[in-house]
Amino acid sequence: DVCSSDLWNNIMNSKKLKHKFLWNYTDFQNLRPNQYDHILGLLSYNHFDYEIDRVEKKPIQEPSIVEMTKKSIELLSVNKNGYFLLIEGYIKFISIIIFFKHMLNHFFII
Repeated sequence: DVCSSDLWNNIMNSKKLKHKFLWNYTDFQNLRPNQYDHILGLLSYNHFDYEIDRVEKKPIQEPSIVEMTKKSIELLSVNKNGYFLLIEGYIKFISIIIFFKHMLNHFFII
């Protein structure tokens, strides 16, 4: 939502913090440790595609949960005080029998 990102940007600017609002896969891929004080990533308008569907899109438009986890560890590991990272996937959401193929594919990619 543009209004929400504008509000967040205004707060970060008022605190004079280096910040980045991510909204696409390219920006996500280009993130490097110590580049920003705060990062807000909204990389999907609704929910992320199932892995089996995500990789079929050319070019790939959103990161996988594995990529997001690796990037989070890369960015947070430079903090001398340590960090806490909680990863939540959507296995419970797709575990309905109709989505069994998607659930298995998502589970085994991790």
